[in-house]
Amino acid sequence: MLFTNKLNPKIMKKKLLFFLAAMFCFVYANAQVADNEGPKSDNLVTHKVEMGETVMLIAKKYRIKPTDIYDFNPDAVNGIAYNTVLQIPADRKYVPKSKKNKQDDDNQISQDATATKE
Repeated sequence: MLFTNKLNPKIMKKKLLFFLAAMFCFVYANAQVADNEGPKSDNLVTHKVEMGETVMLIAKKYRIKPTDIYDFNPDAVNGIAYNTVLQIPADRKYVPKSKKNKQDDDNQISQDATATKE
């Protein structure tokens, strides 16, 4: 019945519009899936777990979230063990201050505090 009648231009426009909208949704949905295929980082470093370290401590050390560690190391969700090697996204790696610099900072703070008292 659909093909036996003459083609109605209004119906054909509706069908074409529906088909194009469906194709757009399909392509857009597949593009979203491709973007979320897993964690990506251009700068990964390895970290060997020391005795007593936890995921939280390692995350603080590298200034990342624990979930970032879990994304690159799915087995770490069940716990980490001594000498385990973890992949760490090191885009914002923590650089500890030396003790001398920390003392200089403390002295500067105490000097600032005395300066404001005057």
